[in-house]
Amino acid sequence: MEIHRSLWLLVCLLNAQNTFVVSISYIGLGLTSIPDEIDPSVSNLEFFDNSISIITKSNFNDKYPDLADIVLDKNSITAVERGCFKGTALREISFVQNRLTVFPDFREVKETLGIVLLDQNNIGKISRAEMDFLTRLSHIALSDNPLVQLPPLTRLLPSLTDLKLRNIELKCCSCEIWLKVKPNTLTLDLNSEPCTHPSKWNMTKWENITEDMLLQQTCGESIEYMCDFGLNTI
Repeated sequence: MEIHRSLWLLVCLLNAQNTFVVSISYIGLGLTSIPDEIDPSVSNLEFFDNSISIITKSNFNDKYPDLADIVLDKNSITAVERGCFKGTALREISFVQNRLTVFPDFREVKETLGIVLLDQNNIGKISRAEMDFLTRLSHIALSDNPLVQLPPLTRLLPSLTDLKLRNIELKCCSCEIWLKVKPNTLTLDLNSEPCTHPSKWNMTKWENITEDMLLQQTCGESIEYMCDFGLNTI
């Protein structure tokens, strides 16, 4: 069965801008890689519920100048090659329910990318260098990842307005003070009792943990990075 007979193609006219938005979906087709033959005028791509394992530069680079939205939820993606998405207009990308262990490289779309969804992956650490160039990023979702290291996102990402960190084993110590000293414009989504360290705070609601409590709590030798009130020195 040809892929083109299985995919759903939606073309709609946006009267306000007098431009075409081309949305193409490959849903539940058992794909193991990104197809080569995709309409070059595509704006939105969806690959929900397939078996794609890796994203390479050859999948998207310099092929789709109008591509703004990619959904790759519920695949088996373990890696995204450095330098991907060059020559696109990517504004939103979703990798929910995959197998990523590191934060993907988005340097090629740093001027346009606003939303990154990475819930339900296997990401353990994110460094300052992996994110500090994403100055237009407004929404990031990292819930249900085994995170043990997270840079002070509210200080690195000036456009950030929505941060999701549910079901994260949060070490509540001086390094995470940035989560308390957050701008009023930011919506922070945490579990009501997010602290796994120290154990004395396991049943303490986040709203009852003060800045002073965090500042007085050391992070312990198990923390593999230095911090200065939430600022990584990596």
